[in-house]
Amino acid sequence: MYQKLKESEKFEDDFINIAAHKLRIPIQPILGLADIHRFKETGGERSRILFHSLILKPTSVTTVISDILVK
Repeated sequence: MYQKLKESEKFEDDFINIAAHKLRIPIQPILGLADIHRFKETGGERSRILFHSLILKPTSVTTVISDILVK
């Protein structure tokens, strides 16, 4: 029974790690490109606000992922 519990815990940990990795992969380029464009002066105030929002949303997702990993 102890062995089954350990296997179950390992399965859960592996699943969470894989899911977190799969969620982070598409978020990182979004954050990187948004951060680069945020500092360009060509878009004005509206663009700055939009890029701030574009950075804020994926960042909150990565925070949730990290929180799940910490359990």
